Amino acid sequence: MDKDRRRLSAQQRQKAKDAFVRSFSASEFILELVEDVNQKQSSSSKEEKSYARNFDLNKLYTWASEQDKARFDRYSIYYDESRGKEYLSPQEEQSRSIVPYLSPNVAREILTLLGVVDVRS
Repeated sequence: MDKDRRRLSAQQRQKAKDAFVRSFSASEFILELVEDVNQKQSSSSKEEKSYARNFDLNKLYTWASEQDKARFDRYSIYYDESRGKEYLSPQEEQSRSIVPYLSPNVAREILTLLGVVDVRS
């Protein structure tokens, strides 16, 4: 334990949390989630390497599969041609229905359900 650590009262903690939330850009976070999940996975060492992921796709699969069907469409994490205009770009056909691919709308829905962003953000 850090003996010099400052102890905050509940009011001070709430004030710090509120200041953090005010500086938080929900749109930027949504875009970061979409770009991270949608980055192409390289299938061989010859292909361009993908960037390190910030969001674990296995955890996304698990979370989506555990959701109540009335609350969240677990298949919405996959590319849907009928909603193609919602995506930033189309997913490669060979990856469809295998690898998650999010639209900003679905990313916002996920983050709202997780309590990370407010519906109004």
